[in-house]
Amino acid sequence: MIKDSFRVKQISDIIFKNLATIIQAKVRDPRLQSFVITKVDVSRDIKNARVYYILGESADKKEAKKALSKARLYLQTMLSQTTNLKYTPKLRFIYDVADEKCRRLDSILQSL
Repeated sequence: MIKDSFRVKQISDIIFKNLATIIQAKVRDPRLQSFVITKVDVSRDIKNARVYYILGESADKKEAKKALSKARLYLQTMLSQTTNLKYTPKLRFIYDVADEKCRRLDSILQSL
């Protein structure tokens, strides 16, 4: 059990680092210019990975989501080429609302 969770954590870290590098170096879509990965959660069987992300202030969430769904297979392919994983998980991109909540809370605290 502990070995499994350690292995999953290591794979999450590998995917996080490699995916961030791939997006920065290879993806040229202007809708993803302010795209930042905040966290990667990999399932225990390593078949699925949830990639949490945030966008800059001026970015359009809907357009970024379209760009990500269009680039998903490309990103999976590039990830499989840059990692030594036996299986490359299916990527699922999820907008990270925690950052947005923190910004709102911060603005409320600033106004006090």
